[in-house]
Amino acid sequence: MTPAEPNHVKIKTADFVFLEVPDTIPAGVTTFRVENGGAFPHNAAIGRLTGDHTYAELITYVMNNESQFPDWFVFMGGPSAPLSGDTSESTLQVFPGNHVLICGVPVPAGVPHFMKGMTRPLKVVESNGRKAKTPEADIKMVLDDYSFKMTPEITAGTRTIEVVNIASQPHEFILVRLEEGKSAGDMLNWLVTVIQSDAAILPQAPGEFLNGVSAMGKGIANFVTVDFSPGEYALICPILDQGDGRPHFMHGMVHQFTVNP
Repeated sequence: MTPAEPNHVKIKTADFVFLEVPDTIPAGVTTFRVENGGAFPHNAAIGRLTGDHTYAELITYVMNNESQFPDWFVFMGGPSAPLSGDTSESTLQVFPGNHVLICGVPVPAGVPHFMKGMTRPLKVVESNGRKAKTPEADIKMVLDDYSFKMTPEITAGTRTIEVVNIASQPHEFILVRLEEGKSAGDMLNWLVTVIQSDAAILPQAPGEFLNGVSAMGKGIANFVTVDFSPGEYALICPILDQGDGRPHFMHGMVHQFTVNP
């Protein structure tokens, strides 16, 4: 019997709100797709509420604890933040229970969008249909404190990447195809500039944002598919460290690599 296709959930975003998101989805392998209609980047980090904790409890906790998240909230990944007019998608396994969609992008002025109300509850219910399998991966990417490890080396073509976090704190990544002559350092400078600025219009990024993954807790896996053309690429983790509060790219969680034909 042919395995079922993953469930597909489309999420439209604007500044600073999730649009057209279902209230309830079936459990199983699910591809989440963000279509960004806002002026700023927006992601869709998916988190699971463990135990009997509620959405209202989570919002109260985050507002009262300087944007920190409780131990009973598990980051499951989800699509990274596309720029205005672009899309991003990620495939992962979701289980029955109460979940939350969160945008953690801190642009403009360094304020995470969830602090502006960009959150939404999402209930996952048991599914009676055929079970879908996770995608077959060409590449495995391991996230750790504070590194990216990929095997085998990426060559040009359409590649599916299995992303796994083995660290005790959440990690994520932005994948950028760098403009000719630009480096990962140029991309970091751009990120720092836009995070610190309160400008209503973003400066041109020194590269094209591709599929990435939002915050993932330890042991969580996501799958992303990317069309790699020859050139220079950068992986960047922008999550704030649980220790000193600095972005992980300031701890060296940046990786520039070359894709050959």
